[in-house]
Amino acid sequence: MEGRELWVSGAFSKKEMRVEKEMQAGIMDIFAQNFGLSIALLGILVVLLTTFYIKKYIRIFDPNVFYVHLRKGKPIKQGEGGMVVRIPFLDRILAIDRTVQQLNIHAESVLSKEKQKIRLSAVLQWQAENAIATINNTKWHEIPPRLTAIIESVIRTACAQLSVEEILEERQLIIEAIKKELVDVISEWGLKVVTVELIDVAVVNEAFLQNMSKPREAEMRRLAQIATIEAD
Repeated sequence: MEGRELWVSGAFSKKEMRVEKEMQAGIMDIFAQNFGLSIALLGILVVLLTTFYIKKYIRIFDPNVFYVHLRKGKPIKQGEGGMVVRIPFLDRILAIDRTVQQLNIHAESVLSKEKQKIRLSAVLQWQAENAIATINNTKWHEIPPRLTAIIESVIRTACAQLSVEEILEERQLIIEAIKKELVDVISEWGLKVVTVELIDVAVVNEAFLQNMSKPREAEMRRLAQIATIEAD
């Protein structure tokens, strides 16, 4: 019984092998008879592989982008703009945009000297001045949140030392404080401050703002009355 089973199994194996060989021979015959089809498929394969390599390993940078080409962790080329061909698994490219970048900051619930809440909105424009220092000392995607944290901290510290009236009328004091702090910090990152502006300052407590304006309004009325009497 076992001998019969082995014979049947061997017969099926030989039959499967024969069918597989016939299929392979048929496929080879198709390609041999259709030489043009073989060339077309080979051409498509070459195009796909070439496209994949170009998209993944060849980069073209604009003139305003500074790049460093690393091979095995060591710089072999650097410059602004141009084409770089990267070798898989060996090369790495670090790039820094040299154009002016803009960052919008919204500082909420800042306290003045009178403990009044102030909302401020600021705009910072900055630029990578020393790209090598930027690459060595920071990561590009970490720069905006770091700058935002520094500016918000400076705004809170500066406003805590100023009255509401000074914050509203002497914005330049806050701007200069922001510039000074930023210059001391970001120069190590190879960055420079282009401009800082406070575009909006608002007092949350409108009643406090109205009360603050009453003495000034009374003084203006007094001066107007004096002018009227002198005119009469």
